[in-house]
Amino acid sequence: IDTIPDYWDENFDYEGDVQVIYDEAIDLLEDILNDEPTTEQMELIFSWYEKVNGDKKHQYMGLNSSLEQLERYFAADAVGGFERVLRIVDKRIAISEEYEKQRAVVEKIYLLEENNREAAADQTIEQYLFFPDVRAIRLKRLLTAERYDDAIRLLQEGIEIAKEKKMMGTVNEWRKELFSIYLQYVQQQATITDKEAYKRVGQTLIWMKSFEGGTAVVRQLINQFRETYKRRPYMMKELDRVF
Repeated sequence: IDTIPDYWDENFDYEGDVQVIYDEAIDLLEDILNDEPTTEQMELIFSWYEKVNGDKKHQYMGLNSSLEQLERYFAADAVGGFERVLRIVDKRIAISEEYEKQRAVVEKIYLLEENNREAAADQTIEQYLFFPDVRAIRLKRLLTAERYDDAIRLLQEGIEIAKEKKMMGTVNEWRKELFSIYLQYVQQQATITDKEAYKRVGQTLIWMKSFEGGTAVVRQLINQFRETYKRRPYMMKELDRVF
């Protein structure tokens, strides 16, 4: 790994042989770290990593691996590993461009979660919520907790941010996700015997009609709800106003 020149000419290795060897070297390091190294061995490898990890020649060298994949071993097993790795990741966040910064932020969130720093993870998510991958982490948490109303607001905000940045791929992806959440949300609300819930059912069905293919799904849901909840006149009234 250390023999890679500082200024790497990719055309020199157009068949990728050096990159394959680089991947194999990282695999060997990972094997060593998996094999319960002594404290001294761990410190030797980690100290070397701390010196070389910021070198840009490592940024795109690996074909299927990266030096950064070693960090989880250091965080878990090296002396002071968590704090040292956290400093490395924070530095990477500070100096990176947007794509790499987003990637580093996600790594930081997972590092914090894996080491039971939930409050710090939450704070990092809040700080970098404008990144799509970070917003996706928050979304997953909300869906796991079945907090569909919060998940809907989170996605709606994210869609507006993506539109402003002209990230139409993200807009389309999140609109599909939003429709899926609307579907879960409306089914959840339909089970609640409450007038306000019935209103939320009606309004959500109206929103769902605006999506591609949404009208057919909404008609199917209405037919289902009319049969399942036919003894709820207030719900029937809300269903009537959808079309």
